[in-house]
Amino acid sequence: MNQDTATLRFRTKWLHHTMAILKKSCHNYHLDTRKKIDELVAAKAKLNAEKA
Repeated sequence: MNQDTATLRFRTKWLHHTMAILKKSCHNYHLDTRKKIDELVAAKAKLNAEKA
């Protein structure tokens, strides 16, 4: 039982660690995407302003 407990602890710790990394990378990706969308919208608005 002791080894099972140790294995379970290790797996739980590993899982939490992995999820934290994934969450952070997803958050960073989301921020990058938001920034790119804002840049595209600004460029499009500028283009429309020049046309008018």
